[in-house]
Amino acid sequence: MMAMETGENVNSSRKRRRSFSKSRDGTEASWSAGESVAGTRNANRALGASKRLIPKANTACETCRQKKVKCNEGQPICGYCDTHGFRCDYRQRPVSSREQMVTTLLQRLALVEEKVERVENVILSGAAPANRQAKITQAVAFPNTPVETPSPLGTDAQFLLPSDQLWFHLLSEASATVDRAPNSYETPVSLSDEAATKSRYLGKSPFACEEDRAPLSDSTSHSEPTNTGDIRPWLQYYLEHACPMYPVMCDPSAQTISEFVAAQGFSEDIESCFSLLIVALAKAHRDEDSTGSGMSDFHRATHILSRVGTQFKTKYVQAHVLSALFLLKKGRLLDFWKALHTGCTLLYTMLKRDEADSIERGVPEKMNIRRIYWICVNFERDVRNEIDDTLSCSPLPELQDSFPLPLGCDELDLSHLPPRLRTTLTFFLAEMSLKAITERILTTVNLEFYVQDVQTRRVELSPLFQELRRQLDEWIESVPSLNWSSEPTKGLASPLATRVKLMYWFTRFSLFRPLIKRVLGDSGSMFPMLGWKLLREGLQAGHSLIKVTILEQSDIDVIIANRILSTICLLRETVEKGYFSAGRDEDISVVLQEGIDVLWNQLVGKSEWIKCRIYNL
Repeated sequence: MMAMETGENVNSSRKRRRSFSKSRDGTEASWSAGESVAGTRNANRALGASKRLIPKANTACETCRQKKVKCNEGQPICGYCDTHGFRCDYRQRPVSSREQMVTTLLQRLALVEEKVERVENVILSGAAPANRQAKITQAVAFPNTPVETPSPLGTDAQFLLPSDQLWFHLLSEASATVDRAPNSYETPVSLSDEAATKSRYLGKSPFACEEDRAPLSDSTSHSEPTNTGDIRPWLQYYLEHACPMYPVMCDPSAQTISEFVAAQGFSEDIESCFSLLIVALAKAHRDEDSTGSGMSDFHRATHILSRVGTQFKTKYVQAHVLSALFLLKKGRLLDFWKALHTGCTLLYTMLKRDEADSIERGVPEKMNIRRIYWICVNFERDVRNEIDDTLSCSPLPELQDSFPLPLGCDELDLSHLPPRLRTTLTFFLAEMSLKAITERILTTVNLEFYVQDVQTRRVELSPLFQELRRQLDEWIESVPSLNWSSEPTKGLASPLATRVKLMYWFTRFSLFRPLIKRVLGDSGSMFPMLGWKLLREGLQAGHSLIKVTILEQSDIDVIIANRILSTICLLRETVEKGYFSAGRDEDISVVLQEGIDVLWNQLVGKSEWIKCRIYNL
């Protein structure tokens, strides 16, 4: 019995070899008819390699599997079934969802490439501009047929290919670019909106990008104007959210003016302008992500402000400053400077006229003027230090001896005020004092950090550096607790508290910034151990600034964002040169990128300045 089975297997093997020989001879005859032998052999090797990745038991035909004989997997019939005249069926290998998705995406890609080629042919054909757009639209017409795409959740989802309107909008800019070009044959057509947008910013200065931005959208024609009955709720929202950030007026003054306008109605006077600006700022703070929030009220207010006569009174100064604050909220940096400069000039002239005419104002109005004075002075300093020092500034700093800091010593007794308002004013006064220290640091030229004693040869901190650091240390010790902490995510959580926290770490980082730049610019020099300790302290301050930005993610205006970006750029350079690593469990490069992402998400939709800086990093 064993001998008979062995003989049968031998005969089967001989028959298979004869079958393979015949198949090989037939294949060689087809090769001699015009195909390349070497190329086909390579293809067979590749096919054999791909087949070897799959177990043989899973790829044999059903007959060979049942009889447990070796299958040569011939198509459409294997050699064994062909010799014995058996039916030859193969199992269908299950196709995974990943393979289905890849196949579908490849089909889509081929379809898109075909449409792009058609568009290119239309452009290169030299068609007239009048007919070119219609031909492009016809060339990229996609059928709105659903394409089944395997869902990552395991179910099949239906997706539509891009519609004709989407592709028409996508390519209309490319066609317009070709029409404007002197030679349309040399103008590339870009289908990537992101790449086209980025190319407009590369190589440009943030100032130039800010100058070239589009005008403010005028929504007065298609938006419903604010009714006088809506003034009170918007005033309340302003006092709770917008006013604490920059208290240019006290609550009673704002309430008195708003109540008057709510009773009398809007008219062409400064009170109506004042109330509309309050409503506009409240709407802008309520809907920060919308570029059009509060815009119609702002345009109505500026229209009134341009028509009323100029008077050197506190309400007129406040109206211009409120207008500047709204523009800063919208990221309009140069427009903000223009409105601010007008308000500062009015304030300076008003104070000089009061001095010349010996005018005495009441205590509440003095407190309002005191606060608005320091808001204006510090904003002008910020513009000079962070934006451009060629922008004009008012002579307001000449009068700072009349408004000494800290303001808290001269303010009215705040014990009768609600806790929210008392906290707001305390933080405001603390921030103004901190900004005064920042100004001293930023305006100190050639700051020496350490000196060497000639006799003892010891390296010690320079007296000027010690004094500036002492002022900063005393400031943080004198700030009333109010549950506030300079550490990220600790203490009181509010936009104003976070802004003071960011200002503190920026000021501390600015104290060490000249030393960091010196080390980066002269890496070959020898620095004493004290210098390296100071360098480390400065880098840690910058790291804390970025961590507060990431973890607290409070509202950030363009000026603060510009400071953070400058810090990120300097820290990135120290990382690249190996001077800074945050810690064992933290990648400083990842932290810096997260900081950039926060600024991008908050400001890319409204600030050309920040968008230009990030694109050019």
